[in-house]
Amino acid sequence: MKLRIVSAIFALFTLVVFPACDSFKGSEGPTGPPGASTVSIHGIVISDYAGGSSNKIEVSVFNCKLIPSVSVNGYDLWYDITSNTNKLPYFTFKKIIKTPFQAAQLNASFMTMDGKDGIASAQITLPGSFEITQYSPSERDKYDRITVPFSPNEVLGIAWSSSENVEVYIVDFVTYIHITTQNENINVFNRDNTVIADTLLVIRLSDLFPEFYFDKIEEAVFFSGYVRFTVHAISGPHNPGDFGNVTGDAEGMFYGMRSIPEITFSFTLPGASKQTTFLHEQDEIDHKKYMYEMINKWLKQSEISLVEFIEKGSAK
Repeated sequence: MKLRIVSAIFALFTLVVFPACDSFKGSEGPTGPPGASTVSIHGIVISDYAGGSSNKIEVSVFNCKLIPSVSVNGYDLWYDITSNTNKLPYFTFKKIIKTPFQAAQLNASFMTMDGKDGIASAQITLPGSFEITQYSPSERDKYDRITVPFSPNEVLGIAWSSSENVEVYIVDFVTYIHITTQNENINVFNRDNTVIADTLLVIRLSDLFPEFYFDKIEEAVFFSGYVRFTVHAISGPHNPGDFGNVTGDAEGMFYGMRSIPEITFSFTLPGASKQTTFLHEQDEIDHKKYMYEMINKWLKQSEISLVEFIEKGSAK
């Protein structure tokens, strides 16, 4: 399994752009302007949002004139006027519906870029409930974490029950390491994900961290770290290149997602003389301090303010 490690310093200011946007420009004739663009719809329903029975819905409609009308299961979604920061021809709609449902019917009506009226629809069955099937409360500390030694050969395994109506599972993971030696202070925070068809993830710490960090712990006078996993069950097409399920006068993808609470592995130094568990709160303090220092260092080197940096990112 090949894993990508993406630095969170860039993820802080990432502007979400749908990869298929470039294909919406339309064909260009030999002497004339670009042809009419295809209306595209991308939507998601997040079941059991925030751990309750609510459904969080977000739908974006690309390449249409005026504000379209969008509903899911008969509930009209509200237009998020703050979402279109680039002034592109797209509109994002959101709503939290406090009614549980297992299927979702999307309906949209709009005006195309060449002035024609259009309608489109999509239907999905949402993922069923599922849960982690290992690590009982007796195996966790008071912060609900599993403690493991920070060793390259340490194997982490997560298993969960099967969810109905699922295409794949996406596992998000966040890694954090703080190592203080007599001569340096090291902080590393990364975020990544992997796609799994099965209900089991097995991974070595050496797949998550370079050998350099395991060597450095021999010099550590302070050490803390963790890796957090969150499993998402996905139903419906969701990746660029998937065959879409939106029909009618538009194309696109409409899918469902259900997540389970994150599971955290907290690291200790191997060896009885250095066996120390650091508080969860200290982990968070270390991380926030590190990110603040890194952002300000980068901005100083770039000779721009934080506001200018955000504005430049939004203008891309």
